[in-house]
Amino acid sequence: MWHENGQKYSETNYKDGKEDGTVTWWYENGQKESELNYKDDKLDGKQTIWHENGQIKEEGNYIDDKLDGKITYWDENGQITSEVIYKDGECISNCVN
Repeated sequence: MWHENGQKYSETNYKDGKEDGTVTWWYENGQKESELNYKDDKLDGKQTIWHENGQIKEEGNYIDDKLDGKITYWDENGQITSEVIYKDGECISNCVN
């Protein structure tokens, strides 16, 4: 898929009709917006999301479509704003209500 200005919008891999592998999205300015990994149509593996200015915004991990492990968040200046720990999709540390 493409943005109206000709920049790539997204790229997805499929296997047997299911999302499988890395799925990537880009901002209209050409900067990468996010990369998520899928296995058999479920989030599985590292996820990375960027601010439009290119600074990393969020990074974490999914196992079988559930957040698992440390998820780190950054502001637009590259400073860590929070780190949250998940286990099997449930927040177990530094949770925000």
